[in-house]
Amino acid sequence: MPDTEQLQPQKPRTGRPTKYPEDACKRIIEYGKQGMCMAEMASEFEVTRETLYEWARVHPDFSDSLSCAQDLAEGYWARSIRNGLQLPPSEYQGAANLKYMAQRFRGWSEKAHVDTKDIGAEGDADTPDLRGEARKAAFLLSKAAQSAE
Repeated sequence: MPDTEQLQPQKPRTGRPTKYPEDACKRIIEYGKQGMCMAEMASEFEVTRETLYEWARVHPDFSDSLSCAQDLAEGYWARSIRNGLQLPPSEYQGAANLKYMAQRFRGWSEKAHVDTKDIGAEGDADTPDLRGEARKAAFLLSKAAQSAE
């Protein structure tokens, strides 16, 4: 008696084959180290940003790598801005850099934000936002250096 599995016809695969490369995790980390945004990363893979997000949903290791790449990109640009602070004001575009960071990365906005869901009964809303204060100080130093020329 023949094996019934061999008699069953193979179902044809539907949809396009995935473009997910074997080295996707390694590549996305490298793109983050170069400070690339999501659109640039997607362009390097020749896919859309939505495809990158889909890969992250389907492949947990890629999801971790993508998160790491985004942190690396933020670090790249933060380091670039910090190094720029050592340049003469005529060579440093402080306001433009800070605007870029505020548009691209969460937590770089010049607007104060108080998360009311974390405020306890004691009213600890007066806790300073040190990251925001550091950004504000860098911005003010940049402005002062520009006006000194």
